[in-house]
Amino acid sequence: MGGNQLKFHLRGQAEGYNVHLSTRTVHFGEVQTKQTTNRLLNIHNESDLPISFQFMTEKCNVFAFSQLVGVVKPKSSARIIITFTPQSTQNYYERVYCVVRNHKILYVDLLGTCFDILTKPIPLMQKDVDNYRQRVIMGTHTNSAPKVNDKDSSMYNTTNSMTARDEKEGMELTIPDSIRQ
Repeated sequence: MGGNQLKFHLRGQAEGYNVHLSTRTVHFGEVQTKQTTNRLLNIHNESDLPISFQFMTEKCNVFAFSQLVGVVKPKSSARIIITFTPQSTQNYYERVYCVVRNHKILYVDLLGTCFDILTKPIPLMQKDVDNYRQRVIMGTHTNSAPKVNDKDSSMYNTTNSMTARDEKEGMELTIPDSIRQ
């Protein structure tokens, strides 16, 4: 073909977005029925490019966000005010996902307890949520499955594995017996 040939190698490196929430848990504590309390959540963008985000939650909820969709400038933060306005006496929990374009999905757990003059539930804590999720993943907390140590479990479990399912998260995990034991 003629001419000189030049060989060269290229090497490159890309840096992804560096985005995180200020906390994984927002605890509102104990709030009296139909009263309101607020907490602050920050979205930190330590990247050199702006990021767009969206919180995945319902607008008419006991947990309300000051901003569900937005953009955070490079090397900056956005403040989100979350308002808790419970209507009835009970514990409240919601995992809210924050979708950031071209980034892994972030989440924040929102917890609060509502009381009135007659009823005061034991407050729900993050450790309670974590323990529940762990039991679901391990398969020790299901309504229909037998206990792991149940002698008759083989008649329910023909594949020599155990499946844990978290309905709200749509998450399913199968653990082979060889790993579980």
